[in-house]
Amino acid sequence: MTVNCLLFGPHASLPGHLREALAAEGCAMEGVEGAGAFRAGVRSGHYALGFVHAAWPSKAEALDALRDLRRASSMPCILVDVTPLPPAERVAGLEAGADEVLDAAVPLPEALARVRAVLRRSGPATAAAAVHRPTGGRWGLSPGVRLVHGPDGVSHRLTGAEFDLLRLLIAASGRAVERDAISREAFRRPWRPEDRAVDGLVKRLRRKLGPDSILASRGVGYALTIEIHSR
Repeated sequence: MTVNCLLFGPHASLPGHLREALAAEGCAMEGVEGAGAFRAGVRSGHYALGFVHAAWPSKAEALDALRDLRRASSMPCILVDVTPLPPAERVAGLEAGADEVLDAAVPLPEALARVRAVLRRSGPATAAAAVHRPTGGRWGLSPGVRLVHGPDGVSHRLTGAEFDLLRLLIAASGRAVERDAISREAFRRPWRPEDRAVDGLVKRLRRKLGPDSILASRGVGYALTIEIHSR
């Protein structure tokens, strides 16, 4: 379950920490070093998100790649660099067609949040078109766009709290997760006995996964009863 991403430039043109974090989010990066290959990839409709290195193979050619993309596709694209970009180069990239600019000056949490925002703005049709869905009656999760896919082929978009809860339950591998751990992960606060937010969150997630997908363990918390495959 991955979001296909097309990079104009070698993999080394992405900051290493960002490349690793994107992979953990479910983004599969394919790098191409020729303008022709990049144009073909854009037109293929196989990719949900593009990345263009700000100076690959030159600054002028990077901007040309962005302009070509805008003429050929509505696929969102992010201009990237492993060094901080001067303001004039950031503006030039945005005016050439980039939806976002990420360089070494952007902290990792902010960079990931910006990538998610670009995918959200692109709309589910664009993002979901490049998401691999499970086959054979299995559940699947595409972390990069926060989509959960059912065995019936129906996909559901998760809220941030639902996504955090589901990742926590998946990591527990069928073991019950305490309400306090859920509250801290999903709401960033400790759980209190009178706090019903966790129970409400579980109820909303059950509506998307099925009534028997999450089991309540009395006095402990909740456990996932279905297998969900995630990259």
